[in-house]
Amino acid sequence: GERPEDDEAHSPTVAGWWMAAEHSAWLEHAREVLHTQPLLLSTSGGEERFSVVVDPEKSTFPGVGASKVWPAALRLSQFLSDWAIALPDASCLRSAIELGCGCGVPGMLLARRGWQVVLTDLPWLLPLTSLNVDAQAWAGDGGEQGRSVCRPTIGALRWGDRAEAVALTAQMGTVPDLVVGADVTYFDDDFHPLLTTLEAIGA
Repeated sequence: GERPEDDEAHSPTVAGWWMAAEHSAWLEHAREVLHTQPLLLSTSGGEERFSVVVDPEKSTFPGVGASKVWPAALRLSQFLSDWAIALPDASCLRSAIELGCGCGVPGMLLARRGWQVVLTDLPWLLPLTSLNVDAQAWAGDGGEQGRSVCRPTIGALRWGDRAEAVALTAQMGTVPDLVVGADVTYFDDDFHPLLTTLEAIGA
């Protein structure tokens, strides 16, 4: 159903509103029926190991975003790994938003490099994103080149909704340096809302 605009518990300005108590049974069901799978990503710096949670049978999550880690996301992750290492001064570029993240592998790759990352998608896919973030090891330091690993945060972002985009950057406390997305546009109708959101983010 539609989100009531006057319901504070479901406002985009309330962190984690999609994980409210009334959705806890849904999330627990997802934890029970979906399983963690290993994912090995080859980069120029070596092998990167992830644990991913997908829903190929669409038993819990509708649409294609949860069905698998798409090849474009893997290729973008490889590029980001090489690019982040090659930055002459990575300290001047440290915050990013991933659009339409699904499992969130590209954004989590940047987070492993010490970036402040917000993984975004449609609200009903964010519990899957949360399961994927939880499946990784984030404790302690040990980011590349001496940087600490930064566990990514999660935020709802429906393209074309300027209020959600502004709330997201306010939650970050900064305008992000980078916005990434892999295989996120399938229909012509998506382009105008996407450009509206990119403009509102202002990266």
